[in-house]
Order: sequence, then C-alpha cells, then structure tokens
Amino acid sequence: MLTSYTMAPFRIGADRQPKSASINIAGEQRPSGRTRFAILVPETHLPYTQCVKIRIAAIGARPREGFDELARLYLDRIAPLLPGKSGVDAPLFRSEDALWDAIEHERARTAPMFVLLDERGKQMTSETFARWLGRERDEGRQLIVFAIGPADGWSEDSRKRAAQLLSLGPMTMAHELARVVLAEQIYRALTILAGHPYHRSGAQK
Repeated sequence: MLTSYTMAPFRIGADRQPKSASINIAGEQRPSGRTRFAILVPETHLPYTQCVKIRIAAIGARPREGFDELARLYLDRIAPLLPGKSGVDAPLFRSEDALWDAIEHERARTAPMFVLLDERGKQMTSETFARWLGRERDEGRQLIVFAIGPADGWSEDSRKRAAQLLSLGPMTMAHELARVVLAEQIYRALTILAGHPYHRSGAQK
C-alpha cells in the first residue's frame, strides 16, 4: 500500500527569510511490517543555486604564480557553494574582441549578465553585493560574467554593452590583484547568503 504525505519545509531566501516549498513523501508498507519512505521533490522546487554559474574573466597575460594561487584558493571555495551543474571558472582572453566573441557564443544558449570591473562603476559594501548577487540568483539568472579589463581600461563600446559596471574601490590596483579581490568578494557574498560565519560585519562590542 502506497500512502502519500505532503509537508512544507522551508529554505532561506536571499532576504534571509524562510521560504516554503511543498515536498511529497510517499510511504510504502513492506511485507516485513516496516514502511519505506521516499521524498519526492518537484523539479520546480529544486534549489535555484543549481542554475547559476559564475565566470571571472580577465584580459591579458596569465597572472603570476602567487596571484594565480590565491585566486584559485577562492575559486575552489566558491565551487561547493554553487551545487549541481553550476560552478565557477576563470578564463583568460587576449583581447576585448575575443571576450565578446565568447559572450556572443554564450548568448546562443542563455542570456548572461555581463558585469565589467571599471573605475567608473558602482561601489558596494560586501553585504550589498551579496544581496545583489542573491537577487540575480533568485530571479533565475543562469550565468553571471564578471570581467577584468585590459591594462589601459575598457573601451567605450564595451562599457555600453555591459549590463553593469562594478568598482572595487577608488584606489588603483594591479589587475592580477583585482582578480584575487573579486574572487574573494564573490566567495564572501555566497557565504553571507548561506549564513556561513566567514563574514563578520562591524566592530565587536
């Protein structure tokens, strides 16, 4: 005999508030007298983090070993926070044209959010950045591309084609260092969304 039950567990949304989602539990009475249960999760209620993928693109030569190792440290930490078929990668491109060719290729499959790191861009606190990233994730964004430009900065054409300009701050930093800082901030944002204690905001009282 198969008996179905419905329960409403909760998950934590980007606003840190519980969200309900229906889950069906089917119970089957075995000859031994024991009941075997199976949890049936509708596909529409699968965690949305299975959809989003993050790409940290950069234009120019490969970063020096120490900078690359630091970036990889955070990339490896980001991956478990983006489960399922999603993930993170950090490709390098020789030119803006090569980057845009790759973006156009992606558009044939999905509509990526393209964010340029630029000194003219919007500055955010870590918490604000986390809320923005969570909102994009929750709205079903499948791919977010963050791009660090060439040494002389982005062309006006690239700035116009971007969905958003993001600044890491008013100070100038080496692009290979910016790659590390960006990777760390994305990791920090995902831990904030997950409720992980990595991020500590404000002074201790």
